[in-house]
Amino acid sequence: MNGYVLHLDGAQYWNLLGFSITNGQKGVMADGTVESTFRGLNVSTIGDEAIHLQRFSTDNLIVENTVFDTGLCKPKFGEGVYIGTAESNWCDISGCLPDRSDRNTVSGNTFSQTTAEGVDVKEGTSNGIVSNNTFDGSSLSEADS
Repeated sequence: MNGYVLHLDGAQYWNLLGFSITNGQKGVMADGTVESTFRGLNVSTIGDEAIHLQRFSTDNLIVENTVFDTGLCKPKFGEGVYIGTAESNWCDISGCLPDRSDRNTVSGNTFSQTTAEGVDVKEGTSNGIVSNNTFDGSSLSEADS
């Protein structure tokens, strides 16, 4: 497994609705993505994280998705949804500034068979909402937050 199954780079106002994303190192990577919706996706069989918003991705909706079977390559990177960038990577990802991936909503999703956190929101982000999700943590092996 390698590469991104789907990469949004600088995308604005996209609606990703009702399809499956499988068999990549990362499922959906969103860089600088604004006011987009990820709804009804089935994201599975992923080497690292399923859905990752970074590089100042703001005002996005991640709702009513099913995410499972992540972390197949590197269990410590097997998050269901990952928002922002760890401070240790700011100089590589966001010009040594906090990755302000702000005001994103993660709601009504189902997470299972993730080897790391179901949802991981990194330092530098603010004003996001994580609500009404269902988590099965029975496969957690590398969660660190």
